[in-house]
Amino acid sequence: MASKSPKWSLRSTSPASLAAGGASGVAAAPDGLPGLGALIGDLMKHVYRRSAGETLAILNHAGLTLPQLVCLNILDECGVRTVSAIASALRLSPAATSHLVDRLVSEGLVVRIEDPVDRRQKRVTITAAGRRLVGRVERERTREMT
Repeated sequence: MASKSPKWSLRSTSPASLAAGGASGVAAAPDGLPGLGALIGDLMKHVYRRSAGETLAILNHAGLTLPQLVCLNILDECGVRTVSAIASALRLSPAATSHLVDRLVSEGLVVRIEDPVDRRQKRVTITAAGRRLVGRVERERTREMT
């Protein structure tokens, strides 16, 4: 009687796995999925490495840091925010965030506007140029994944 094979299995045939011991990979058994977490972790590392390269190149060309890109994404997704709210989301000090915003203002990617309720307060909003940069990064990351 032939042995019953699992309904599915995952195999890694990357050059690194071949060098590490062949194309054996990890056959995941349906009852407990041993090694699946490690496979997902390896897949996520590969996705990150693959997408990070072009993202970093775009940021380098634009003269931006990763926290500045995250700030632009926050403003693009959430709309107008105070520096304090941005600082909290980025887990940075308000002073560091204010400096980060100043650089984005100087690049024309965001603008500071008066709070309509309290004119002493300033809010930050993304500009059309900032939205274009966020869109460019998103398109490039999507292109690299397809």
